[in-house]
Amino acid sequence: MVIEVVEGKQKPVLAFGRAFMRVGKSNKKLGYEEIRNLALETSKVYWDERVCEDASLEDIEEDKVKWFVKEAKKQRGLDISEDVLLEEVLMRLKLSRNKKCRR
Repeated sequence: MVIEVVEGKQKPVLAFGRAFMRVGKSNKKLGYEEIRNLALETSKVYWDERVCEDASLEDIEEDKVKWFVKEAKKQRGLDISEDVLLEEVLMRLKLSRNKKCRR
């Protein structure tokens, strides 16, 4: 009996709570880094959409964000007031998510 299984698009695929990769006729158990890299490669989450886990709002220079907002209003008609709080500016520009900075 031959069973044909179509390769899944979402990776890694888990079996019995562990991640494996098919290599030839055998299955290779994946380590943490391999699982992470495989998930990133297939998740369709682009680098600039990912959250920078090590950064916080304290790492952002507020005066530079205010300068950017002022220039963007002048040059491109950005509809954000210059006196809006840093957290809201970043959120409205889609540069933060859940109080975490995006890359």
